[in-house]
Amino acid sequence: MTTIGERIKEAMDAAGLDPPRLGRAIGVSKQAISAMISGSTKSPTAENVFKIADATGYQARWITTGKGPKTKRDAAQESLDLSEIDPQSRAAFRAALRSYAEQSKNESNSADLDTRKEG
Repeated sequence: MTTIGERIKEAMDAAGLDPPRLGRAIGVSKQAISAMISGSTKSPTAENVFKIADATGYQARWITTGKGPKTKRDAAQESLDLSEIDPQSRAAFRAALRSYAEQSKNESNSADLDTRKEG
């Protein structure tokens, strides 16, 4: 069983953020982020959990409880019910979604690199 601090750290790491950058993104100090991760802040505010979710692409419910889909992408994939579509069309649809998701990820990474160059 993971702690909320471990889940925040996982989300932060997956998003390529360190405590100072995550702190700036959600409007708290890097010390506040470190306290959340270490567990010295046992229960981050709901507002901060939602801000962390927005900044990392992870689900607030998963960050808080460890239950449900981890990421917004996982949640979107779970909500698609393709059971009524024939197998060949289903495979084509999934391939198109994966391609779109990869393209979006690459565009996001490219924008992040541009931001780093400017800053």
